[in-house]
Amino acid sequence: MKLKLKTALAVLIILISACDSEDDKVEVSADNVSANIMVISDVHYFDPSLLVNDGTAFQTYLASDRKLLSESEAITESVIASIKSQKPDVLLIPGDLTKDGETVCHQNLKTKLDELRNVGITVLIINGNHDINNPDAVSYDGDSTTPVETVTPDEFKSIWNEYGYSTAIAMDENSLSYVSEPVEGLRILALDVCKYDPQETSGVLKDQTLSWALEQIAIAKAENKAIFGMMHHGLIEHYQGQAQFFSEYLIDNYATASTTLQNAGLEIMFTGHYHANDIVSQTVGDTKLYDIETGSTVTWPCPYRSLNVEGKSISITTNYVTEVDGVTDFQNYAENYIETGLNTLATYMFMSEPFELPQENAQYLAPYFAEGFMAHYAGDETPTTEDLIVIENVSQQNTTIGYALGSLWTDLAPADNTVTITLQ
Repeated sequence: MKLKLKTALAVLIILISACDSEDDKVEVSADNVSANIMVISDVHYFDPSLLVNDGTAFQTYLASDRKLLSESEAITESVIASIKSQKPDVLLIPGDLTKDGETVCHQNLKTKLDELRNVGITVLIINGNHDINNPDAVSYDGDSTTPVETVTPDEFKSIWNEYGYSTAIAMDENSLSYVSEPVEGLRILALDVCKYDPQETSGVLKDQTLSWALEQIAIAKAENKAIFGMMHHGLIEHYQGQAQFFSEYLIDNYATASTTLQNAGLEIMFTGHYHANDIVSQTVGDTKLYDIETGSTVTWPCPYRSLNVEGKSISITTNYVTEVDGVTDFQNYAENYIETGLNTLATYMFMSEPFELPQENAQYLAPYFAEGFMAHYAGDETPTTEDLIVIENVSQQNTTIGYALGSLWTDLAPADNTVTITLQ
């Protein structure tokens, strides 16, 4: 009898303890969520060993591009190794996973990112303008190019099923958008804003998808969940005049969509596309919305972000790719590469609409704009006295061009590379 009594008491104690444990359990909500997040963007993964037999065709393409495509595989491997060593809870990739949507590049990048999933890191992606139905998906052979297979929206979703879709708690029937909760109490609203029927550089947040997004924000708020957005194109202008000079890097309806999402309670949107490491904010009444743009891993200074989320506080730091197999002094190499490429691109830009300058004038202005673009790509732009004099001189000759150059050098608040954001 005594043994049975002792057993019964022991069971009762265990049950009481279990009940106490449930009572003591703290529910994770927007107020006390804790997460380590990393962000990489515009990976533009490309494997020359599979798609290039070097010659004039590939070299001509490289001469007109700012991206380190020949080194993209080695850069990607370097970034993956760094992320694996830091082991965040979540890695976000807001688009342009591949050079031009080549099926083989999607498949190979997915295999590389599997290394992160295999060590317990949740990886969430969304498509960029390069990734789907891209007519520029080609292989290079000497002086010629040949079209290669590119993915459809359904194929994209199939390849990247385990990178957001298979664990989604909600999916939009009108796009590739979804909601995931990778960390208890924190949801990621991944928005597909790309145009791929046919494929275009510009983007738009479709009315149906915006309505769906507003529903998902409302649900998260009702359940006291934190919710951050992620999409490829910019949601807020990152410098004055961006919508005028480079509208394709913002969604077409950025002004109304940003205000609508902000009024619904969204405070954070992770973006990419422009290859700049830049953060801007927009204030409406008592609310604030941050567009946290992350630069490209294949465009100098090859940044990626680390974020520590503790309740309402988000501490952001920036990392850089510094070591890449086969490249000595990688940062110096990358800087020289982009400076040369941007001079070429700026010259072409000024000879085209809306500027249509003579070649001599375009070549004169190009180095100043290359420097301005590089400053914007790096973030925390701080013009020197010499830069300000150049901006003033250019403005006296051409008000519009001077305005564009000055805007690149004007760093809108907050800081871009190291900053702590406090949410409402």
